[in-house]
Amino acid sequence: MPPIGPYWHPRDNTISLCREPGDQASVRERVPSADRYPDAARRGRCCIMMSVQLEVVAADALDHGARREIIGLCELAYGEDFSWLFDDLPGSVHVLARNGRGVLVAHAEWVTRWLQPAGHPRLRTAYVEAVATAPEHQKKGLATAVLHGLREVLVEQSTWELGALSPSAPAFYARLGWELWRGPLGIRRDGCIDATSADAQVMILRLPRTPSALVTTSLLTAEWRRGEVW
Repeated sequence: MPPIGPYWHPRDNTISLCREPGDQASVRERVPSADRYPDAARRGRCCIMMSVQLEVVAADALDHGARREIIGLCELAYGEDFSWLFDDLPGSVHVLARNGRGVLVAHAEWVTRWLQPAGHPRLRTAYVEAVATAPEHQKKGLATAVLHGLREVLVEQSTWELGALSPSAPAFYARLGWELWRGPLGIRRDGCIDATSADAQVMILRLPRTPSALVTTSLLTAEWRRGEVW
């Protein structure tokens, strides 16, 4: 029996997601029978598989309507203003998840940063931002699916040396292979390094080009930027 959870289908760029019983199914969903999936039945879950189309788009290719759609989704998910998203994070690349009706249901993006662990050169880093799921679709594996798709792109594009983010839910990202940086953090600015407050958190994702000797207990620095520095 295949595991319950997200499945990546590279041929048509879709991901199938397991949804809880009672959720309204879209026209692209199918319900496997309980006798074919006895483990799911024993756990009280009959799986409904929802296909979600993933699209990776650079910000420059997004029109005004698409940008407003992304900002609106993030504002619903976080309950705060995201009007700054495209101004403060130039050069972003977006992973968009749409359901069978073409509605944007989940999102993540990354921007290029240059993180430097002590003892290593500056690493070309995909810094992940604005991981968001529409409130009515949360807890269904959509963020996991988007992050799996994002990782696949970073692995395929061999120029990336590291993935990183500032987590709102460290345990969630840890389950997906992200590692909490346990050493001190600092921001490079005007030839100096400004220490970051001790409550700031950063997690990294190792990629094929990540230095094998990298340890997460040393000093980690990044270049200064407008807005949130991490």
